[in-house]
Amino acid sequence: MDKKKAPKHSSYMVFGFSVFTALFLEIVNFPAEIEMFRPDFLALVLIYFAFFDPQRINIGLAWICGLFLDLLTGAPLAINALICASQVFIIHTQFRRFSNYVIYQQAIIIGLVNIIAHVVAYWLEHLLGAGNYHVNFIGTAIATTIAWMFIALLLKFLCKKFAVVPFGAEQED
Repeated sequence: MDKKKAPKHSSYMVFGFSVFTALFLEIVNFPAEIEMFRPDFLALVLIYFAFFDPQRINIGLAWICGLFLDLLTGAPLAINALICASQVFIIHTQFRRFSNYVIYQQAIIIGLVNIIAHVVAYWLEHLLGAGNYHVNFIGTAIATTIAWMFIALLLKFLCKKFAVVPFGAEQED
């Protein structure tokens, strides 16, 4: 009569695979026509997991993942870390009920936060003397907004498929 319970896994399993894939997509060269519309894959993965499992995936881990991206792309150290961590921080502190919003509302919020974070990072890069004057913030923000809808659904599917549970939920039952 006892049903055998399915094993529950830590969110680090899917998180690690997702971050590796996002880092790979961040460094792959796209054709010049679509390069300006490259979404912020790493920020999207970090935002999703920061709300899915806030006890394990937090702003500090977003900063570390951003530093890995800085090292991979050769960007000024801590610029991508600032972008990733600030997006996670703004969404986590200002939108407490973010996971309760409809997916298109989440996408609009992510697009606005993305453009704010990129403008601030561009300003800091310019102060450091490493500014790129041919940066397209709007194209990246629009692509990130559209990509959120697909990435959030994909990550939700992966978490269900691999029986990933947030911290604290594995002690229940």
